[in-house]
Amino acid sequence: MAGDVDAPGPAPGRSRASDDWASVRAVLAGDRQAFAPLVERYQRAVFNLCLRYTGQRQDAEDLTQEAFLRAFRALGRYDSRRPFSAWLFAIAANACRDWSRRQASRARAAELEDAPPLDPDPAKAAERRDSLVRVAAALRELPADERLLVLLVHHQGFSLKEAAGITGLTAAAVKARLFRARRKLRQRLATFITPPAETRGQTASAECTQGSG
Repeated sequence: MAGDVDAPGPAPGRSRASDDWASVRAVLAGDRQAFAPLVERYQRAVFNLCLRYTGQRQDAEDLTQEAFLRAFRALGRYDSRRPFSAWLFAIAANACRDWSRRQASRARAAELEDAPPLDPDPAKAAERRDSLVRVAAALRELPADERLLVLLVHHQGFSLKEAAGITGLTAAAVKARLFRARRKLRQRLATFITPPAETRGQTASAECTQGSG
């Protein structure tokens, strides 16, 4: 999918917001091809959000296409006082929520697709992949609304206020849910790094021995 390539930035001397609005105006004036730069600019970011939300590459590709199709159809209702990226991510977030509702009755076996570059040390590479899979699994165990907020704020870099606008929540509600989500992630990931009971016992014994010496 083209979403795996780096999206181009705004033209020199122009802001991304002005480029976005110029494209929107052109589409609304009848130039359907003017929507292409918007897709190129945001496709990767939307795809990565959907991939981390679903854990499935094919579902992420479908949701990305669905989000842009919804955006194109709703372009006449876009408010230019709002950043296009926030408006688009609100649409993508709704598409993710719809997917979550469709999948609620089914257990999904997810695989992390955004793997890091190959490591020359196979042991380190395997450890890194294992860590990423565990983080992705812990993220998928969060309630859908909390998972979405973690992705918007910590992966996509939106502020609390922007995440509130995207999700329709208040900034206070976003802050509270993020706090709960981070606490749950810490608790779940702690189970992966806490040493076995016998190891802890050996460590404690060694510390006592050292202390008595």
